Amino acid sequence: SVSTLDDETTVQHRAAQWLMKADGMTLTSSSPNLYQRYVLVIFYEMMGEANTIFAIDDNDECTWERITCDASGKVENIKFDHCDLHGTIPVEISALKELVYLNLSENDLSGMIPNELVTLPILERIFLEGNDFVGDVPPALCSRYESGLLQKIYTDCGQDANSKVNCKCCDNCRPEPTNPVDPKPSITLSEQRKEDIKEKFRQLSGDAAITPNTPQNLAFEWIVEDDRMRLAADSPHLTQRYVVAIIYFSLGGTEWVDSFWLSPEENECLVPFIECNSDKSIIKLEFKQHEMEGQLPPEIQYLSNLVSIDISENSIYGGVPESWSALTNLAYADFSDTDLDGMMPTSICSLTTGKLKDLKVDCSEVTCDCCSNCGTQDSTKHADTANDELHWVSFHTNFDSDDASSKARSRALNWITNLDALDLPPNSQALEERYILAVFFYALQGGSWDASKDNWMTARSHCEWAGISCNSNGERRVTDISLPDTNLVGSIPYELGQLKNLRTVDLHSNGITGSLPDEIGEIHLLTELILYSNNMSGDISSQSPICVLRNKFLSVLWLDCDTSKMSCASSCCTTCGPI
Repeated sequence: SVSTLDDETTVQHRAAQWLMKADGMTLTSSSPNLYQRYVLVIFYEMMGEANTIFAIDDNDECTWERITCDASGKVENIKFDHCDLHGTIPVEISALKELVYLNLSENDLSGMIPNELVTLPILERIFLEGNDFVGDVPPALCSRYESGLLQKIYTDCGQDANSKVNCKCCDNCRPEPTNPVDPKPSITLSEQRKEDIKEKFRQLSGDAAITPNTPQNLAFEWIVEDDRMRLAADSPHLTQRYVVAIIYFSLGGTEWVDSFWLSPEENECLVPFIECNSDKSIIKLEFKQHEMEGQLPPEIQYLSNLVSIDISENSIYGGVPESWSALTNLAYADFSDTDLDGMMPTSICSLTTGKLKDLKVDCSEVTCDCCSNCGTQDSTKHADTANDELHWVSFHTNFDSDDASSKARSRALNWITNLDALDLPPNSQALEERYILAVFFYALQGGSWDASKDNWMTARSHCEWAGISCNSNGERRVTDISLPDTNLVGSIPYELGQLKNLRTVDLHSNGITGSLPDEIGEIHLLTELILYSNNMSGDISSQSPICVLRNKFLSVLWLDCDTSKMSCASSCCTTCGPI
C-alpha cells in the first residue's frame, strides 16, 4: 500500500528505495520483472545480521542465490530457509503467480499464515516449520492439498498442547488413521509405505537394500525417514531419486564440494551438476573434480535416459559395472584421471556401436579396445562428431563458400575440432559456446584486436578469455561480453543469438559493420546491448525481434540510430549515438 511505502520503518519502503536509488538495473514502472524483484528485495530487507546466505546485486534476480526461474524469467522457486527472516510473510508475495516451491523454514517469522498463499495458482510445496507462526492454516490451503494441487505443506503443528499452528492437512502433523473396530494392531500408512518401498528397492538392488550400512540401505533409510518429498512406492520418480541417494552414499557425498546434494525438500533435478529433460528425467551427470571417492554403483543403470556422464579427476576405483550396458542412450562417458583399473566390460563396449561415440579412460590402467582415447578407434571420430554438432549451430552458413563470413566459421570449426587443446566432448554446451566465441573472434578479425584479446583461442576456459564473464554455478554459461574500443572489425555473427544466458553485450567504439542479426532477439535474458560508435547499418522497427526484447528484460539498447545508415523505432532504442 502507499502508506506502507511511505513509512520509512517498513521493509517495503527500504526495498522500494533500493530499487529506485541503488539498483543498477534501473527498472521502470513498465518493466515486466519489477514487481517480482521488489518482492524478493522485501524478503532481503526482512533478513537479520545472521543472514550469510542470500544477497542482492545489480544482476537479474534469476541469477541470485536460492532463486530459480522458469524459461520466461518468472520466479519459480524460493529457498530462504535459515536466512534469519523476521516479521510476517509479506502480502506482496501474491504477485509471484508462477511460484511452485516456497521454503521459509527455520527463521523467526511470526503472525498468521497469510491467505495470500492461496492466490498462488501453481504453488505445490510449502515449508514453514521452525518459525513462530500461530493460528489456523487457511482452510483454502487445506482444500488445495486435499484436491492434490498442493503436494506438501509443513508447519509447526501437531497434536500436543504446545503446538502453535492448527493444521489438519500438514504432512508433518497429520494423525495416522487407525481402525478402532479391529482389536489387532493395524499397520500405519507410513509403515506400509516403508514396506512397499523396501520391496521395490530389493528388486533393484537385491539384499544390499536391506543390509545395514551399505550405500543402498543408507539410501533406502534416507528415502523413507528423511526425504520430505515422501514419494510413494509406485511414483515414477522414486527409482531415480533412490539412485541419486546411492551415488551420494557410495562416493563419499559428505566430503563433496557441493553441500546442496541430498536436500530432503528439493527435486533432484535442481541439484548442481545434474541436468534433466522436460520430463524431469536425468540426462547428464557432471561430476568432474567433485572430490568423489569409492566404487561406481551398479544402480546407475536405472537412469535410462542418461546421455552423458563425466566422473573424471576423482578418486574412483574398481571397474565400470557391466550393468551399465543398459544405458542405451549414453553418448558420452569420461572416466579419465581416476583410479579405475582392469578391463572395460565387453557389454559396455557394445554401446559404442550405438549412441556411445566418446568413451574415455586411463588407457594405461584400463584395458579398452573401444575407448576413444586408446588409439584403437578412428582418431577423427571425436572431431567428426563435434563437426556434425556444430554445423547445426551455424545453420545459415554454407561452409563450402569462399566468402569472408563462411571462411570465419570454417576457421572456427577447424580450430575447435582439431586444434583446441581443451578437447571438450562433442555433446557439451561448453563446446557450443566455445565455438560461437571462436566464430565471433574470426568474424571480427580477432588477430588484430588490441591487448584485450588476452587468453582468446588458448587452452584456457573461454570463461577466462578477456572480456568474457560466466555465471558462477556448475553450468558456467557465458553471461557477459564486454569488448569496447578493442578494434573489432566486421559483422556480428548470428550465432551470438544462441548464447541464451547472455545478460550484457558491450561492443561500443569499434569498427563493426553490417546489420544487427535478428537472432539476437532470441536472447530472452538480455538486459543491455551497447553498440554505439560503430559503422553498423539497417532499420530496426518496433516489431523487430530486438525490439520485442524491450518487453522482457532489455532495459538498455544503445545504437548509432542517429546516423543516415541506421534507424531505430523511438519505442525501442533507449539511446542513440555517443553522449
